[in-house]
Amino acid sequence: MMIDAHAHACGRLLTCDGVKRYLEQTEIEKIILCGGEPGSRRNYPYPLASDYVREERVTGFINGMIKTVIGKAGYASAFDSQNERVWELSAGLPGRVFQAYWANPLEENCLEKMDAFYQEKGFVMVKLHQCWTEFDIQCEMCKGLFEWAAKQHMPVFIHLADRRQAVRFLEMAERFGDTDFIVAHMLWAGMMVSGLRSGNVYFDLSSPQLYSVATLRRVRECCGAERLILGSDTPYGRNNIRCVMRRLEKLRVSKQERAMICGGNIATLLSWEI
Repeated sequence: MMIDAHAHACGRLLTCDGVKRYLEQTEIEKIILCGGEPGSRRNYPYPLASDYVREERVTGFINGMIKTVIGKAGYASAFDSQNERVWELSAGLPGRVFQAYWANPLEENCLEKMDAFYQEKGFVMVKLHQCWTEFDIQCEMCKGLFEWAAKQHMPVFIHLADRRQAVRFLEMAERFGDTDFIVAHMLWAGMMVSGLRSGNVYFDLSSPQLYSVATLRRVRECCGAERLILGSDTPYGRNNIRCVMRRLEKLRVSKQERAMICGGNIATLLSWEI
């Protein structure tokens, strides 16, 4: 079973019809969506720059661009409406679309809002993004979020802003050993695996524009295929699933490893039967 564990409810995935077309074209069985740019139908054909440019330069440029665009557009204030929108898509395509709740640790009532949403509507994952909202991974609200997620047996998916936050994240991952974390886009994964001492950190393969084949190989060798999770980041990037699959072919992963990466690992985290 193919599961896309990271995509956004905008661009080609703005509507139920768009999501259905995407699932058919990519042969994805299930998809985990979080919010995105409100009402946007724009798709982003990013080049596969990580094959030619040092990935930290690419990451720095992309993260900077995200901060600029989000700040000017004020999209960070749309988290509530976007969480509602993703829930509508999941309700429209039950069993195919699942929700990652996008939390904002800068809000004083973040935990209360998230828990109320969960009790009323449910979701399968908590999403954090340090380029949309510039919080510190070691802030008190994040600590509360991590404890809440552990109690719900739910992974926390996070897009890290920079190398310093990646180092601080490693400290938090070890401290909150009962919480499972998924690092978006393999950001700073090559650096992190050397200091990774806990078994609760997973790496998302979405947006291959942001990481190299060498980094993917290093993480696989250090952590094993059981720590890798398929994602696309659609609509950010063109044919991302296809690009990821080509990279897995380059690494000559076994049939068993491919099954784990493409659906088995996230299904295990979410206690899904496949």
